[in-house]
Amino acid sequence: MQVFAEVYLSQNPGAAPTNDSIYLLCFAVVLLNSDLHNPNIPAANKMSKEMFVKLASQDEVFPPPTLLEAIYDRVAASSLLQ
Repeated sequence: MQVFAEVYLSQNPGAAPTNDSIYLLCFAVVLLNSDLHNPNIPAANKMSKEMFVKLASQDEVFPPPTLLEAIYDRVAASSLLQ
């Protein structure tokens, strides 16, 4: 994921403050997907949108809450079990 973050930022200058910002966002998305779609995690314990936004927010600039909310909605709507 570190190489992905470096390449992404080199091809999208200004998309994020640092490579680490992209890396952390990618890692948060992987964790969210695992949390929401793992059948071994009870529904009552699944991560809420508010929790994801709070946990994935790195600072007040990046990633913007609207982006995190959109990511949450897309991951929650998708299913690997289909």
